[in-house]
Amino acid sequence: MGSYIDESEFVILEDDITVRKFIGQKIDEQLERLLADLLSFSSVLFSHWLVLCSGSEWRLFNGVFLMGPLDLFLKSEVLNPHTAIAGCNMDAGTSGSKEGMRSPKRACKHEDNCRGREGHKYAATNRYPSPTDITSRDWDNTDAFFVADLGDLVEQHLRWERALPRVKPFYAVKCNSSKTVLQILAEMGMGFDCASKNEIALIRDIGVPAERIIYANPCKESSHIKYAASCGVQIMTFDNEDELSKVAMNHPTAKLILRIATDDSTSFCHLSEKFGASISECNHLMECVKALNLDIIGVSFHVGSGCTDSKIFARAIEDARTVFDIGIHLGFRMDVLDIGGGFPQAGNDSLTFEEVTAVINPALDIYFPEENGVKIIAEPGCYYVASTFTLAVNIIARKIIRKAQSHSNGEEAENDKIIYYINDGLYGSFDIFCQFHNLLKPILYKEDSLDQKLYTTRVWGPTCDSFDHISDLWKLPELKIGDWLLFKNTGAYTLSTLTTFNGFHGPTTHYVISKKAW
Repeated sequence: MGSYIDESEFVILEDDITVRKFIGQKIDEQLERLLADLLSFSSVLFSHWLVLCSGSEWRLFNGVFLMGPLDLFLKSEVLNPHTAIAGCNMDAGTSGSKEGMRSPKRACKHEDNCRGREGHKYAATNRYPSPTDITSRDWDNTDAFFVADLGDLVEQHLRWERALPRVKPFYAVKCNSSKTVLQILAEMGMGFDCASKNEIALIRDIGVPAERIIYANPCKESSHIKYAASCGVQIMTFDNEDELSKVAMNHPTAKLILRIATDDSTSFCHLSEKFGASISECNHLMECVKALNLDIIGVSFHVGSGCTDSKIFARAIEDARTVFDIGIHLGFRMDVLDIGGGFPQAGNDSLTFEEVTAVINPALDIYFPEENGVKIIAEPGCYYVASTFTLAVNIIARKIIRKAQSHSNGEEAENDKIIYYINDGLYGSFDIFCQFHNLLKPILYKEDSLDQKLYTTRVWGPTCDSFDHISDLWKLPELKIGDWLLFKNTGAYTLSTLTTFNGFHGPTTHYVISKKAW
């Protein structure tokens, strides 16, 4: 597996905003400010330690050394603040015993320096855990968990700016509403696409000004429109006449964007079945806007999640130009184009982000040339967060079904099937993969399993519902209870759709960042 790196090769960001840096290391000032701001939110965002390691193949999270991009997780479990290491006994009545380590209700004898579950420090020895400390522990926690590489989030944003320099992203909060993710995106200057009162409140609570929010839900609850008005959120979408009446009553100063339907037949999610006005309806809707003394400032569209045909973007941009001209003819100042979402995410083999942007940029130059002064925005979600998160799940039970089949020579041979039960499922992180089976590809953690015989498998989630069925498609070796499966590209519509059905809570998330991104 490789050797452990020396302690001097990593940086620890503590929850009290102390930063130990490499001697002589030159850190980009913008990223330094970004992370310093993040640390100021540490009581909410970083309840554990965030550690930056040298080398792109190394990570250290919550005090645990992990080796290689897929070894992200499992050499040891996460450093629990109620685990006694380096002389700090979390239980005042024990000396680092297991009973003491697992008694969170009993007071730590270093009460002045330790903070319980929110940022435990090694007060007794005033040092950080060494690799020897970490690997000597007996870790037995098998709960499912995410590891989020914040450096990947930053890199996705830089990639966006290179590929779509004219388009300002308004991140779709519904995709992944982790406060850590939102705060990083906010610090990088992004806008936010909110669809409800609670999403608006979430973004306002982290200090994002109202002008960086678009209320991009064409069919809104009246009380939510009123709340948006009270928060100063002006820009919102609509696609029907009744919606205009609600806006006129609850937010008459709103700046409206007309959402149009697109041809999303080649996308996995056909959003135009639910939202979007046809081109033939647009003139009438704009006349209604005028009659109600409201203001319309632009046009939006969404090609559907999981778009597989980049030409759809070009046709939608052309349609938007037609609607723009209708608005200008009616006397509106049309100066915002919202090209929506549907951008390829990591793991999508049918289309790359750069292939899509190679179509979008020329279309924008033709129909919305830069000299016209139109502000171009978009609503990416999966593009930003899918590849940032990796999920680790544990096999909690299994059944081996022995079947006898006859060969043509009359001999019988075993054709076994294995049923696995894992500790996350469709009521947890796997809900979205009911629609996107092609994006769900398990990675085996066990090294010695790579050359083993593969079996037909059926994989179930942990609940008692038969709907909680994850896959019949994977060929896997014979794995044991306690083994791990890893799933990359699981940052989109996983944390945000978790339920507590049957009393199962979703995976915890641990945040890491590479030296390169730091």
